[in-house]
Amino acid sequence: MDQVVQQNAAMVEQSTAAAHSLTAETSELARLVARFQVGDVQGASERLRPQVASGRSPAAPSPARALTRKVAAGFAAHADADWKEF
Repeated sequence: MDQVVQQNAAMVEQSTAAAHSLTAETSELARLVARFQVGDVQGASERLRPQVASGRSPAAPSPARALTRKVAAGFAAHADADWKEF
């Protein structure tokens, strides 16, 4: 039982040391982040709001579909090749 108490005391000491270390790191991080100037915070939410597409909005081509077509064309070009097994 004495060994368990000692282990618990050691764990408490480690946790306390980790908490103090995190406190110091948090203070340092807050100091570093305070250097940045964000600008107009009041109007930022309005500018970052997603735009709703209207019926007149042109459809943008999908880069994923274009890449899929390109890869499929590459496989189709090699499908007719005469492959021989070694």
